[in-house]
Amino acid sequence: MVAGAVRAPRLDLKQRRSDQSHVHAVWLAGIDCRSASRWPPAGYARGGYPLNDNVRAQVQLSEARLLECRQAAEHILATCQPELAAATWYTPDWLMEVLRGAAQAFERSFDRWRELYRMADQQWEEANRVLRHPVKDRALNRDAETPAHRS
Repeated sequence: MVAGAVRAPRLDLKQRRSDQSHVHAVWLAGIDCRSASRWPPAGYARGGYPLNDNVRAQVQLSEARLLECRQAAEHILATCQPELAAATWYTPDWLMEVLRGAAQAFERSFDRWRELYRMADQQWEEANRVLRHPVKDRALNRDAETPAHRS
């Protein structure tokens, strides 16, 4: 153990994106995910795998809930007031802009999952097509039967 005093963790306000992530965490804490906890949050049956209606309804916060999130975030940011005042990107409207855009950012955060799921689904379909209609190429059939192609 190193001798000395331990300082409480602080936000690094030099990076706007990092601060945005902290505000998104406050927003996420403000949504009631218990009733929207079905996984996956995106629907399989609809093209593009949009968020389930249940989840989409939960992430759209009312104006009152947004204001509660704003107050919670302001309380956190107040601990860094001198640095915040010096931040060139911070404006009084920035916090509400981030909170109002949080639902859309949440939706976009699933894009990578959607792409990976789409690719896995295509591999599965191709492997099934090969297995249903055997070809003379044994290597192709063997590749279709490997665990990497199974769901």
